Order: sequence, then C-alpha cells, then structure tokens
Amino acid sequence: MAQPSTKMKPRFRAFRPALIALILAFLVVLTTGCLGYLARAGCGQAQILLGREPINEVIADPETPEEVRRKLEHVERVRTFANEHLGLRAGETYTTYTFTGRDAAAYNVTASEPLRLEAHTWWFPVVGSVPYLGYFSREEAQEKADALSREGFDVLVSDVPAYSTLGWFDDPLLSSQMSYSDVYLTHLVIHESAHRTLWFPGDVSFNESFASFVEREGALQFYRENGQDEVAGRLIELRAEQARLNVLFREYALQLETLYQSGRERQALLEGKTAIIEQFRSELLRQAPTFRILRLEEMAGTDFNNAHFLQYLRYSGGSGFFARQFAGCAGSWPCFFDRMTKLVDLSPEDRRALLEANPLTEP
Repeated sequence: MAQPSTKMKPRFRAFRPALIALILAFLVVLTTGCLGYLARAGCGQAQILLGREPINEVIADPETPEEVRRKLEHVERVRTFANEHLGLRAGETYTTYTFTGRDAAAYNVTASEPLRLEAHTWWFPVVGSVPYLGYFSREEAQEKADALSREGFDVLVSDVPAYSTLGWFDDPLLSSQMSYSDVYLTHLVIHESAHRTLWFPGDVSFNESFASFVEREGALQFYRENGQDEVAGRLIELRAEQARLNVLFREYALQLETLYQSGRERQALLEGKTAIIEQFRSELLRQAPTFRILRLEEMAGTDFNNAHFLQYLRYSGGSGFFARQFAGCAGSWPCFFDRMTKLVDLSPEDRRALLEANPLTEP
C-alpha cells in the first residue's frame, strides 16, 4: 500500500547526544547477553526518538499532506478519548510524530519447536521473557529467521504496525502508520495505550490478550459515543467473524497438540502435521463465502506452521475471561483495570490457566 507520509521530509532536529547515551547505557548496564542485538535495537529506537516532532506542529505545517493531517487529528481525538473515557494511562504517547521511511514500525521474528506448540523465547531486561525478536530492518529480521530455520525451528517474520516502550519513553506516531485506515488507527492507539497501562513482565500472552480486548471494547465505545453507529455495527460484525475464526484456529491447534503428544515416530508426526494444516487451509476456503469482512481466501494461501498458530492465539486467546470480568464490572473501566492489576501476584502459568479456562467470547 502506498505510504502518503513518505512525501513528508523530517525537519531539522537538534542533536541530543545525551539521549542516545542514556539509551545505550541503559541497554549495556542491564544486558546479560545478546549485546549486539540490543545495541542495534537501541540505536534504532534512538533514531525514532530523536526524530520526534510535536503533532500540532506537523498538523500546522502547510507542507503536510492533507490526508496525513486528517489522520493525525483523528489520532488526537482517539488519544483524548482513551485517556478521559477509558481511563488508559497514555501519558505523552502519540503526541509526537516521526518519519521513518519504513513500511512498518518494526519486523518481528517468532519461532516454535517444529513438533510442539511451544514458542521459542528470549529474555531481556524490563520486559522479561518474550516469544519474539524485533528488528528495524526487514533484511536483518529475515536473516535471523533463516538462521532459526536452519536450526530446525518453525519461523515467521511479520510486520509490526506499532509497539510500546511501556512508559520508558513517549512513543511517537510513525510515518508507516499513516497508510492505515481511521478504524485501524483507533484500534492501534487504544491497544498500545493499554500496554502502557498494564504490563506483566514475562507474560506476553496475557499482555497481548488483555490489550486486544481493551482495543476491541474501547474502539466500539469510541464510535458509539461519537454517534458513528454504522462503524460500530461493522465492528460488531467483525467481532463475530473473529470469534468464528478463533474457534477454527483453536480447533486445529488442538488437533496439532494431540498429534504431537501421540508418541508417533518423527516422520509420522511430520506427515500428520502437514495433513492437519492442509485440512485447516481447506476449511478456511470452505467457510470463506460466509465471511463478509475477513478475507479467508487470502489467509488460506499462507504457508502455515506452528509459529503462525501460536502468534494468532497469543492475541486472541482468553477473550472470554476478559469479557466476563468486564461484564462483572458492569462495563466500568476503573473496576476492570483494578481487577486486572490484582493479578500481578499470580505467576504467568496461573494467569495462562485463567485464559485457557475462558478462551473465547461468544460470536
């Protein structure tokens, strides 16, 4: 998709060596391994932070394309709503803008054992254990994925539309995000603000499921309260389709899990895995005509592996748990966030059990 923001050139910004020194020192002091990777990530993040410009200045600049200006104004409205109506602690997130020249905020590499639905993880300061590596270069991400594939892992390289530094820095909007629709931007702002509001180190599955729930409910509330009932209705339809797709992913993930635990020889497991994934793709094509919004025909063309299933379930699992907690608070966001915060003393395994006991929201 064309990036309207690529026509914008970054203005001159004063060089701030202290900021770069702070970021790199932070990474070096806390790092116990992977220094090269973290140093590159720190430099990439420093470039984003150094390129920040206040959104109000970008909006006022006559050289800013009209479509970019309109989307920035929309983001400001969503951000205000998230703070004032949802109670999210966005801080100064998304009050600035950075031109990156990339087609995504970053690129994630995820990996899984080939015959287990088990994510390969890496440990880093602050965030704890995570099931992905993020890169600011698609080429570097692909190189890492190729290396992991040679080691025998199932791998996936995916575009990252946005990410949160969890309050360590005031995250800017990025030029790559200006190609997204208003509805997508609404979801993005609320999702990343949810991360800044609540994050349990070392429990990415819970964190992503939580942010995805807040994103869906918060976006629906935004459009309803702004009198955009047609958009709200489409979001409800989309939610129903996503719930149906979640059922499919979980059903075939369970088939894979059952296969992997069957004790068969490796070759039989590999052949069984291929057969199940082909059945999954066929089922996507069979059901595609009954979906109006989600493009299942396009999805069926994916060369699925374990990493795809794990990534999808990471963002969609446990929606039933969050829906029940939210309903128990009668739709009160302060009550809901208070309930979630009280889970801090649970282990990631205990929180995972809560999600697995309530995996899905009814369509």
